[in-house]
Amino acid sequence: MTTLADVLPENSKTIDAIYEHYKKTGDAEPPREYLGMSEIGDECARKLWYTFHHCAKEDFPGRLYRLFETGDLEEIRLVKDLRDIGCDVNSVNEHGEQFGFSLLGGHFSGHMDGCALGIPEAPKTWHVLEFKTHNNKSFEKLKKSGVRFAKPKHYCQMQCYMGCSGMKRALYLAVNKDTDEIYSERVEFDKEVFDLAVASAREIIFNTTPPAPIASRPDDWRCTYCCARRLCFPTPGTPLLPIVQISCRQCCYAEATEVGIGQWVCKKDSRSLTFGDQRNACFNYLPIPHLFSGFVPVDFCDDTITIQDPKGTTVMYGKNGFDAASLMNLPLSAAANSMVREAKKQEPDSTFTKCFTDDLYNKYVNADNVWEGTMEDFQKEWIPKLGEPINMVRGFDYRLAEFRHGYAFIVKDNAKTGTFYSDIPF
Repeated sequence: MTTLADVLPENSKTIDAIYEHYKKTGDAEPPREYLGMSEIGDECARKLWYTFHHCAKEDFPGRLYRLFETGDLEEIRLVKDLRDIGCDVNSVNEHGEQFGFSLLGGHFSGHMDGCALGIPEAPKTWHVLEFKTHNNKSFEKLKKSGVRFAKPKHYCQMQCYMGCSGMKRALYLAVNKDTDEIYSERVEFDKEVFDLAVASAREIIFNTTPPAPIASRPDDWRCTYCCARRLCFPTPGTPLLPIVQISCRQCCYAEATEVGIGQWVCKKDSRSLTFGDQRNACFNYLPIPHLFSGFVPVDFCDDTITIQDPKGTTVMYGKNGFDAASLMNLPLSAAANSMVREAKKQEPDSTFTKCFTDDLYNKYVNADNVWEGTMEDFQKEWIPKLGEPINMVRGFDYRLAEFRHGYAFIVKDNAKTGTFYSDIPF
């Protein structure tokens, strides 16, 4: 007997298309120009430093981007709920925008969901409004412990808005996405928490080196899904400069300033840097040595920096060494290779991505254990076992995805099938 499951496809092309749209739209959003008050309560200041300096960026699937939009839609509903019970709610300013606050020369900013008068528990007191959605597990913890202990980031966020606005109370409304139950909590202004948040923001914004990591091991649960993980704990094959994009914010010659609004300046050229300038760093770009995990600077001369790891391996970059494009593609093994170094001397303005990709390609094509199939079949059969690739590179006529433990999947350009290689038996 034929059932509905027999005729329905395993994957919905409609859903895939919807998620793909959200992914494409979400990824296209430029990074924030400022450090957000909604983020300052994160327990890892190092992660905030990396994201503020555009070294790392969250990589969300389309489903999560859609979930964030669900939270935005819930805000509209909660504003209506408060107005329906007689509260005077201001959710936007005279320009139709959320109320925004800025500190530290505009580098530390945030936008509150609104403010309200007429809250039944204290009708004559103005309240900052903060709306959030939770899954059931998070919601139950919130009811048991309160927002300060269950969601310290949310608590710190409200303290920032109260400190900037002058209001002394906040109303935290949270919705359980599984049951639609609403949780309400009034929060008092805590000047000590506010001052600590501003001090932490100052350190992140104006310090030219990242703070210490919160963990010493890569398997620490707090680091598992962190977007800056490979900056703190690079794995074999990780590029020497494992940043997501080049920005003036990572350059030795640039610094944030409190003069103006969100102002950055270039000390080398003695000029201010617009946000567009920052995203298109000039040829003088010289990344901060602390971005190279495990290395320390040992020399700086003629716009060239030499860094060294504990084993004594040195790498030169800048005017007389590797350029940023090469560093973003070359792992230590390739950068320390004498042939690559010699080639760099002969062609100082060239990048060496091809040296890296060819080395990887030759490493796998002679492996004894081979599996062939379409990319779709590979994703179904092997990705659940291997996880995400640690390297994605393109050679002259192929694309290569390298995984942990000696696995690689290579697809010839324009081919419908690829080859999966392994150094060990399947």
